Amino acid sequence: MEQRRRRLRLADLPVVAKLGLILVVPLLGLLALTGYAVSAAVTAGPGDLRAVAAVAAEAGHVADGLQRERLALASGGPAGSEASATDAAVERFRGRVARLDPDDPAGPPLRRVLDALTALRATPVTQGPLQPVLLQYGQVIADLAAFQQAIADRPAPGVVRSAIRAAGWLAVAREELALVQVSVVRGVTTPADQQRLIAHRGAQLDALRRFAADAPAAWRAALDAVPSAEEAAAVDRALLGGPSDPDFPRLALAHLDGLRTVSDLAAADTVRLAGDARGEQQRTIVAGIALALAVVAGSVAVAVVVGRSTARALRALQAGAIRVAYERLPQTVRALQEADAATAHQVAAQQAAATDVPVAGRDEIGRVAEAFNAVQREAVRAAAEQAALRAGVSTAFVNLARRGQRLVDSLVERLDTAERDEADPDRLAQLFGFDHLAARIRHDNQSLLVLAGADPSRAHRRPVPVYDLLRAAQSQILDYERVEYGRVDTDAALAPEAVDGTVHLLAELFDNAARHAPLDAPVLVDTRRAGDGLIIEVADLGPGLAADRLADLNRRLAEPPPLDVADSRHMGLAVVARLAARHGVDVQLQPAGSGTGLVAVVRIPAGLVRAAEPVAVAPAVAGQRQVRPRLLERSPALPGGEPVDVPAPRNGTTVVPVVPGPRVQADGPTVEAESARIISKKPTNTAKSVTTEGHSTS
Repeated sequence: MEQRRRRLRLADLPVVAKLGLILVVPLLGLLALTGYAVSAAVTAGPGDLRAVAAVAAEAGHVADGLQRERLALASGGPAGSEASATDAAVERFRGRVARLDPDDPAGPPLRRVLDALTALRATPVTQGPLQPVLLQYGQVIADLAAFQQAIADRPAPGVVRSAIRAAGWLAVAREELALVQVSVVRGVTTPADQQRLIAHRGAQLDALRRFAADAPAAWRAALDAVPSAEEAAAVDRALLGGPSDPDFPRLALAHLDGLRTVSDLAAADTVRLAGDARGEQQRTIVAGIALALAVVAGSVAVAVVVGRSTARALRALQAGAIRVAYERLPQTVRALQEADAATAHQVAAQQAAATDVPVAGRDEIGRVAEAFNAVQREAVRAAAEQAALRAGVSTAFVNLARRGQRLVDSLVERLDTAERDEADPDRLAQLFGFDHLAARIRHDNQSLLVLAGADPSRAHRRPVPVYDLLRAAQSQILDYERVEYGRVDTDAALAPEAVDGTVHLLAELFDNAARHAPLDAPVLVDTRRAGDGLIIEVADLGPGLAADRLADLNRRLAEPPPLDVADSRHMGLAVVARLAARHGVDVQLQPAGSGTGLVAVVRIPAGLVRAAEPVAVAPAVAGQRQVRPRLLERSPALPGGEPVDVPAPRNGTTVVPVVPGPRVQADGPTVEAESARIISKKPTNTAKSVTTEGHSTS
């Protein structure tokens, strides 16, 4: 039973059956949608729109009659002469509404209009104040105009919809004109009357502009032929406070007669256009049904003939593509990753000779197979070029860095000679600055060697104390004077094989912290033992990083990506990651506990930590002050302030003063000796008073 269920799953169907389903299911849906569209078009298409347009035409006649009655009442005369024509229009309107489909969305608003008309016709117009009666007329006429405008929202061809929209705006313009006429005949005696008249006239002009935007040319010509100049002049005189024109009611009725002619033309054309759209719709429906049936029949025939051939070609292409994707190409990439510049192209040529995906024909599937083979060969060629390029770039990095190191070594020797022979303090200070820049250049050359995969370190004879490592790293950055130390473990030293790499790593972290902190803020360094290992923390007071950016940097530190162009722009991160991986050191960036800045935590494993040897004091040299780390009981003075008391450190720790550290040479003296040489060059104006255990230096 379970096996039968598995055979019935869509994923287990053969390609021919799937092709049939792909074709049959949309065809069935097409037939269903065609039937539904035909039914919906027959019941809710232009046929219904034609009936609604006829109702709108009668609504225009009712509105015209009501406007004439209202004008007669406002002029002080009886409305009876106009009432009979209006009643006849209302009855025709009722008949049109009654013939509408009961489910037509226009039914409820039209029935409300009819109820309002019934109430209006029952209202005595010769008793009581006139203003409420005029407002009642205006409300009914506004509802009729709103119905005429709402028809434009129904589905219809573009030309029909434009005609309906233009007819609706014409109804609005006619009502605004009628309101202007009522205002004039009643008299414009107050500023409020003037404002009301101006508003109605502005609305009339706006509606006429909208009418002209959608109306056919014949409608616009008919509107232009309506006489309105004399009436407009009378309205202008009324606005200016002039005497009322006794002939104005006649002019107003003439204008309304002209607009009714245009409205009748628009209504007739709209009904005709809706009928034409109905016939066009029927022809389109018949053509669509015939085309759909032809498509169904042809598609089924083609599917039966082509399905088997297509399925065979697809299965062959699938098998070949899987073999290339999961076997050949990964093998080629691995082989190229292990190859050097000399053998990369040879490996690529051997892989290109492998059998390609078989090409069964010249159809689209065959072209896909050919394209897949071309992509495979291009991928192998590109991988070979990338491998050769990476090897070439690494070699170029190594050669440039080695050449730069030789030049820097020569420069340092000459600087040392110049420093020994120089007695001028100012020039000596300049030489010391050049000396420090040379150390920085050597540091950058070593970074290039690290990125290229070379090992720039030299062998040391014995472990190096931690405080010498820190000072050596400090000497390799430009802002060395900003580095301040907290507690430094004097019992710990680093294994000889990891000395240069760790110094370089710490120098990158010092430099990064100095560049991202304010110029007057220190870089804080602290160490502590963690079991048999050692932890070094480098903290800055910079703005910090967002959590997602910090997580991305920690991922790059934990898993160094292959060498790319980004490594040359962000050399520090790449160098730290590679040195940490080379020596088994863990480096992680964390937010500072104070909420400001970052802390770089360097965890040195126990295998690289040694016990520190006692420090021997070298004999003093004439003209130089002997300096070596001692246990401190007072911290170095802050910039511009006095020394600050700190708790006495525990046994085996030292609070190290802020002094520039050593420069590590590729082939030169030890870290300790070089550190003492660099410290002795430090200008006297940067030295800080240091209180040591039992001794004092100043």
